[in-house]
Amino acid sequence: MVHPPTMSLTDIQQGDLLAWSHNSYNSLSNFLIRTIAYMTHSEFGHVGIAWRSHDGISDELFVVEASIPKIHISRATENRDLYCIPMKVEWGEHNKHFLMDKIDLPYSIADGIRAYFGRPAKRDDRWQCAELAHAFYKESGILLPAQFTPSQVVSNAQRHLDAPVYRVVL
Repeated sequence: MVHPPTMSLTDIQQGDLLAWSHNSYNSLSNFLIRTIAYMTHSEFGHVGIAWRSHDGISDELFVVEASIPKIHISRATENRDLYCIPMKVEWGEHNKHFLMDKIDLPYSIADGIRAYFGRPAKRDDRWQCAELAHAFYKESGILLPAQFTPSQVVSNAQRHLDAPVYRVVL
């Protein structure tokens, strides 16, 4: 990717698609993200869904993501080479419930390999990051082609919404 436009962390909305090219915080995660990006000939090796916490005092950005060993919520920071595709999701309780129902479901390297070969999970209790994002957008009324690698989800979201990929900066 050559010089993408930038956006602030505070401009990210609930339901936006987040993507990573590496993770400087965790060497295993970084290895997996870079391996997936290499294998898929893409800039991106991981995706997740933005979730804002508004508690009346502060506004924090989190990401719901499937990474080994399970689906979880973590704080989103620019230290992970964060990118964003604005998805224009009309956020409601159904979005929150969809994601909360997936928290703690398992993810493994085998799930990632299965998805790389274009094979979606046969059960609804096994997820990898691109499948989770794809299912979330389908549930939100945004129909993307059924392709399940991070790069495919990013490309499909860009085409569907005619939106650029933004590099997130402070």
